[in-house]
Amino acid sequence: MKKFPYIILASVLALLCQACFVEPDISGSVLASEDYCLEIQGQRMLTFKESESQLGFSETKKQFRVSDDQMTEYYVLECDKVPSVVNETLIVTLIWTMDGTRQTRTGISMKVSQIGTDGRIWLWSSKDQIAAIVYKPQ
Repeated sequence: MKKFPYIILASVLALLCQACFVEPDISGSVLASEDYCLEIQGQRMLTFKESESQLGFSETKKQFRVSDDQMTEYYVLECDKVPSVVNETLIVTLIWTMDGTRQTRTGISMKVSQIGTDGRIWLWSSKDQIAAIVYKPQ
């Protein structure tokens, strides 16, 4: 019987610890951004202003592309499905350039954080700490 209070205390502490864990959300700087951008682990990899970028979307390939006008810097997201609602989860292959070198990451689980009325889609991977803004025509 003397162990009963300790069991209750341990249970309460376990519940409190679980309640304190909040999955990190998309970087505030990316969520507030009006520019198309790619951020990995808090570091901005690419930022493109709409007037200086080319945007691409393929419904059949489920692919989003953002590149500079010279096509030398870009990021491409190839998704398992076309995002349609907030909080939807996608499995993504990310291809991007960094310092002129092509980089690739596969199997990234990304959540749709926000969908704008202008076609912008904010994607976020809490596990990989990757945020991207892409464009899907309305």
